Amino acid sequence: FLKRDRESVTFSRKPRTVYELKLAAKHATEALGEDFDVQKLDRPTVGRIMKHLTGKKKMAPPTICKTIRHLQGAFTRGVRDGILRANPFDGVDLPKLQRKPVRVFSVAEVEAMKAAAPDDWWKTLIQLAFTSGLRRGELENLLWENIDLENGIVRVEAKETGVFTSGQREYPILEWTAKDYQDRSI
Repeated sequence: FLKRDRESVTFSRKPRTVYELKLAAKHATEALGEDFDVQKLDRPTVGRIMKHLTGKKKMAPPTICKTIRHLQGAFTRGVRDGILRANPFDGVDLPKLQRKPVRVFSVAEVEAMKAAAPDDWWKTLIQLAFTSGLRRGELENLLWENIDLENGIVRVEAKETGVFTSGQREYPILEWTAKDYQDRSI
């Protein structure tokens, strides 16, 4: 069931999400066995999966939450598609997560980073990170064509696989989409 579900959503999910769905299925299979009847999955059985994740696997609470959410999503799709009668993962109590405080650098710290930067490229990246609110992945996937210096605008856009040339060297461009799949300008 989980393999079929993963194959059905592969076209609409990021490769990393598909990989995480595969891992979630693997963990459930380890806990319950290869031939477990998904129609018999109930709350106590979900408890066995949780015990497996916290016991043998010793996963961190955020990883457990992500794994259970992926399984919950798969079973929700199974109910929606008429394959399953109910989703035993609905209402499961997930481990409590303690959020780390967000680290905000002061102006003096940013200036110190820029002073220690080896070249203008790094200084520009540090300043852009400090002033734009871009996520790390968005910063890492910027191309010069996404930056409008004249108007002070940065465009966050999906990237297709390709190559760009700088000087005599070619560099790969890896496929990438923004976290929320939305292009935006800052």
